[in-house]
Amino acid sequence: MPARRLMTPLPALLLLAALAACSGADPEPKFADETPPTTPTAPVTTSEPVEVPQSARAFLRQWQEEANAMQTSGESSAFRALTLKCASCDIFADNVDRIYAAGGYIKTAGGEVARVTRWGSINDWPTYDVVVNSARSEFQESSSGPLRTLKGGAEIYRVSLLQRGMRWLVTKYGRVAQ
Repeated sequence: MPARRLMTPLPALLLLAALAACSGADPEPKFADETPPTTPTAPVTTSEPVEVPQSARAFLRQWQEEANAMQTSGESSAFRALTLKCASCDIFADNVDRIYAAGGYIKTAGGEVARVTRWGSINDWPTYDVVVNSARSEFQESSSGPLRTLKGGAEIYRVSLLQRGMRWLVTKYGRVAQ
């Protein structure tokens, strides 16, 4: 029983302490010391831009844009820079160079990539089928050559790529029979 007597006063003391803490006056709330506000700092940036690899699909659209520019300007170096040991690419660029060197020209609105789908691989190179909607074109192979026209329309090209670091290169392309 002595243990019981010791236990009874403890709840009573806690109750009295709680009641004593409540007084009629509004107490001032106490908060932990606040640290002074800081001014926001600008995010840290590097002086050099971070290079993000281009997707194969985006590259193929860029490659088509360079093919369009090459045909209308006669300048093939930008197109060739997007290829690596691509015999069919070289033949295409060589033909454009030959036409312009002979005083000829190509007039076209070019082609627009309508769809790019992964076909598979050739020699471990990712290979894509690229549907290009080509505009009507006219050209003269030389300054005195006959005027020729191509009606344009949808064509499918199979294009193999090689990724070197952060960039893609065309290694092979050809028209797919329809």
